[in-house]
Amino acid sequence: MDFLKLITSLKILNIGIISFGDIIRSLLETNDDFAKKYRASLARGDLIEDSKAIEIFQIEMDKIIKEKSPQMVIIDGFCRSVPQIGYAADNGYLSENSIVFMIEASLETCLDRFLHRKKKSVHRLIDAEIETFHKRYHLHLDTAPALRAMFKETTCKLIDVNGEGEIPDHSAREIKDKLFPVFVSMAKKSMGLESIHA
Repeated sequence: MDFLKLITSLKILNIGIISFGDIIRSLLETNDDFAKKYRASLARGDLIEDSKAIEIFQIEMDKIIKEKSPQMVIIDGFCRSVPQIGYAADNGYLSENSIVFMIEASLETCLDRFLHRKKKSVHRLIDAEIETFHKRYHLHLDTAPALRAMFKETTCKLIDVNGEGEIPDHSAREIKDKLFPVFVSMAKKSMGLESIHA
């Protein structure tokens, strides 16, 4: 999102960003063993098994902490299962300082975005078939209640976001509105301005 790029470029806060989907696409292009094992299943709309997803997440988290020592890490696409939530909670990634956004949207809205992404992308997306979309969408419907319940058992703050709207849509603005006060608070602390109120 643009406001994240702005905050990062101003160097007011040191923010790390992990996009799980981007990481998977990169591995498919650069890691022959990974591509051989997972390309077909990902093209069918299946998710990577929990043990591998957790391994990839931890590698990326270790890397970003070592390289950037960020004050905040924004993670897109993880956790996607109850075991992944359990791992994140047990290892301190879902603490009282964590915010989890669950974005819900109708089939029609998600399909519109899927087709928009497919049309806009300059690369061939491995999961760009309509059958893959429907499989992923129904998987989300089946698992979302259990994920929501599991998140609520942790100490993180869970925020539901209405994902209906145009592209770029108001769900991005809603997330921004929730996150921006957090950024402001952290920026004040980093600059010794804790007593100033926005």
